[in-house]
Amino acid sequence: MELQIGRIIRERRKHLNLTQENLAIAVGVSVPAVSKWESGSSYPDITLLLPIACTLNLTVDELLDNPGSLSVEEVPKLGEKAKRYFEQGDYLNGISFCQKEITENPYCLLLQYHFAAILINYLSVLDGSEYTLALQTAIAWLENATQIQEPVEIKLASYYYLGQMYLNTEEYEKAEEALKKLPNDIGLDFASSIALLFIQKKEYDKAEQFCQEKLYIDVNYACSNLAFLADGAYKTGDYEKSYDLSSKEVELLDLFKINSDKTIYALWQMALCANLLADEVRTSQCLNQMMNRIDALSDSPITGNALFEKVKAPTQVVSAEMSKYIVKDNLKAMIINNDLMDVQAFSQIQKRL
Repeated sequence: MELQIGRIIRERRKHLNLTQENLAIAVGVSVPAVSKWESGSSYPDITLLLPIACTLNLTVDELLDNPGSLSVEEVPKLGEKAKRYFEQGDYLNGISFCQKEITENPYCLLLQYHFAAILINYLSVLDGSEYTLALQTAIAWLENATQIQEPVEIKLASYYYLGQMYLNTEEYEKAEEALKKLPNDIGLDFASSIALLFIQKKEYDKAEQFCQEKLYIDVNYACSNLAFLADGAYKTGDYEKSYDLSSKEVELLDLFKINSDKTIYALWQMALCANLLADEVRTSQCLNQMMNRIDALSDSPITGNALFEKVKAPTQVVSAEMSKYIVKDNLKAMIINNDLMDVQAFSQIQKRL
């Protein structure tokens, strides 16, 4: 079936009172290239579809106007057909089947992603020329699939797998370029890929620094989630659960030797919960531990910490001196107002304030 993209470009361009030169400049091609598109003697490169569509105030689907294009439901069905070839060990015919379907549906980027994913799954059982063909074909399809705008998960997955494939071909600069397109919080596999990239490039210091930075971020994320959960349990009256969650936060920070103001506020939460549970011993223990942590605060929570020696030293949310002042002042107010139980340890704490 002949694509109508040339006719659509010509008609839409004229409707918007644009010249071929206007369109050529907007999308970064020559005027003869636009002329060839409109005459039907050639088609735009797949990477130009989105810029052309935006210039002409169309969606990519409207630009293609292809009634025979595949629906979202049809793509997985073709993927299942392709898988049957690979499951039977008929790899070359499987690749040929995929190439034929893509030739018939050249602008279905979702299909290219699905077929690339199938090839990647079978790379480990291929060797020789079959491996090389499958690898290079998967890379070509993934490069196209990165042009997908929606769903964004497919676009990100395309960049991730593309980075992995470039690592296999030892094209490290391309691998780094692809992986940098991914958000930092995409997950462990992403972090592993970046670390592996640095290691394969023999940039061991960068690998260590990246892993330390990622670990520090992940520990802090985990602590924040524990704090939110503890606060939720506290507000619903489950003080024992809130105490336990805050205790886990303290344990996690201690495990990684992070001397953070987060620890102080977690201990504060534990003291409040223990008080409401009428547990004088735990209340006193938490308050005393908190005072010890306040006195030990420094402006950076990882000063002298070998686990994070390559991490650019972050500062506390507020300075160490300010944290000490705020917490001690609040604690003093609570004791004066008798919000906490009148246990013997409070007199010692008051002296330290």
